[in-house]
Amino acid sequence: MASNRLDEQDLLETMLAAGEDDENDPSAMSLVDHLEELRWRIFKSLIAIAVGTIIAFIFRGYIVQFLQQPLPQTADSLTHGKPVVTGITEGFSVFLLISIAAGFILALPVVLYQTWAFIAPGLLEKRRNIPFPSSSPALFSSH
Repeated sequence: MASNRLDEQDLLETMLAAGEDDENDPSAMSLVDHLEELRWRIFKSLIAIAVGTIIAFIFRGYIVQFLQQPLPQTADSLTHGKPVVTGITEGFSVFLLISIAAGFILALPVVLYQTWAFIAPGLLEKRRNIPFPSSSPALFSSH
């Protein structure tokens, strides 16, 4: 138990020593640079969602058929296995919304990677962030 305390203290001291010269660090980014990086990461995520939506729209018939599988058999006898729409553009908008949702699911690994790639460098960037990761296990284990 005491060795764990010493290891945590050594890690904390190492992290504190590494963060002391942040003002002179050439890899430090200004606010405008952070916003530019965020813009590009959002753009890449939107491109991935658009590509996923196009792929899902191509296979929209299979996706709708998959979503109709859990419906009860009585619904099939009423609609003869086809979705019922009441508006002129409702059929297309249903296909489009299903394709967007499936496209987001397809693009989710890219979106999560872009989110993590933007957030991760800032987690250990400054000294003031050190108490948060080190206190997380204690806060989650309090139950």
